[in-house]
Amino acid sequence: MKNLIRISFTLLCAAIIQPATAQNEFDVLRYSQQEINGTSKFTGMAGAVGALGGDITSMSYNPAGLAIYRKSEFTFTPLFYSNQNSTSYNESQNDANQAGLSIGNLGVVFHAGENTGKWIGVNYGFNMTKTALFTENIFIQGTSEGNSLVDQYLNEANNAGIGNMDNLSSGAYGAFHTYLIDTLFGEFFIESPLEKPLQTKSTKQYGKMAEYSFALGGNYDDRLYLGASFGYTVVKYNSRTEYLEFDQDSISAINFFEIKEELGVLGHGLNLKIGMIYKLNKWLRMGASLHTPTKYYLHNEFELSMEAQYDDVDEDYIFDPDRSEFDYTIKTPYKATASTAIIFGKKGLISADFEFVDYSTGSLKALGYSFSDANNIIEDDFKPAFNLRVGAEWRVHNFSLRAGYANYGSPDVLSSARTTYTGGIGWREKDFFVDLAYALSSSSNTHLLYNTVSSNTEISSVRHKGMFTVGINF
Repeated sequence: MKNLIRISFTLLCAAIIQPATAQNEFDVLRYSQQEINGTSKFTGMAGAVGALGGDITSMSYNPAGLAIYRKSEFTFTPLFYSNQNSTSYNESQNDANQAGLSIGNLGVVFHAGENTGKWIGVNYGFNMTKTALFTENIFIQGTSEGNSLVDQYLNEANNAGIGNMDNLSSGAYGAFHTYLIDTLFGEFFIESPLEKPLQTKSTKQYGKMAEYSFALGGNYDDRLYLGASFGYTVVKYNSRTEYLEFDQDSISAINFFEIKEELGVLGHGLNLKIGMIYKLNKWLRMGASLHTPTKYYLHNEFELSMEAQYDDVDEDYIFDPDRSEFDYTIKTPYKATASTAIIFGKKGLISADFEFVDYSTGSLKALGYSFSDANNIIEDDFKPAFNLRVGAEWRVHNFSLRAGYANYGSPDVLSSARTTYTGGIGWREKDFFVDLAYALSSSSNTHLLYNTVSSNTEISSVRHKGMFTVGINF
């Protein structure tokens, strides 16, 4: 609770002094966490291919896996996903659902032939992988227990002072212009407080992170496999939020006020990955990989409007949309992975990846602005996390059956671990193959309806994904 109070207080301070778009530590988390997406084989084994290779998605995890190929290959994976978010706020329960289609992977690997020396062959390839899908809806509603978003705006305005209104966030500035807060004797005040309003917050967000990888892998003596990849990630994130407080007891002179926000983020990021796989013998393999931090160059466009209605006023007070644009960079944490796999001849295998991510090493930067408050939270309150991916495959002639489990550790005090259960099947012929996979992911986190601890909302999220991969060998 102490850390939660600290985060909430710093968010409030950030809203006072940051640009209107108010980037914070949660932006770093959004672009630092990846989902299990890629081919159906990769997904069916929960992404545990670090010591196996032979799957094009390896480019985004352990590029040494590219060196396993002995043929060229083209793969394409469409997918379907469905999200459900359940919220709990002051004993009020609500659900919101969203579904959609996307592309999990599209890529090609080229086998450059084989040599007679120790260096048997070199492969190279290009692949697009959706590393994250942001599309989801969140709906929160409940009766406040004696506090309002207006209280936050009042505190913010008084901390800034009447002479420094240019330093106010868009929300506090709008609250002043719609008379939710006013001035008296040199201080801001609330003339007619909302004591127990009905509060509603609806958020619709959509977007993606797609990594375009170019990788090179070499096979030394069919025992040591080395690889490296360059990643170019495209980011698109949009959110629309409507926040409403309604005086359901007709106590306040305020009937209701409503805030609408729209945020659009476009940008790109760059990273490098290196990896190796070593065959100790016919049945045991070890792997390791290292990912540099991804540096994202992002552009935000933010718009806020506000409307307030009063008992004794014929027309609503409206604060016209406040538009702003802002450029900044985000550096995500580095990642290190150790992998192992046990091979049961041509019958099957079991594999595991152990991944380390130190979320406290992420950061925000911008020209002329330090993001000191957000970066201090990242450094002090974010923590290292260990991620585990385990997968298995069993083969009967041309048919394969797959299953997997993944656990992604919590990066901070507001989030739980994210767990994923997967399964899949595959059919392989000499020159083509078809794979199917299903993944079920669940997580929970504490959402601040606004920046006070008393506005805590518990959100439980479940995501279903189904996909199929078509591959051609040549």
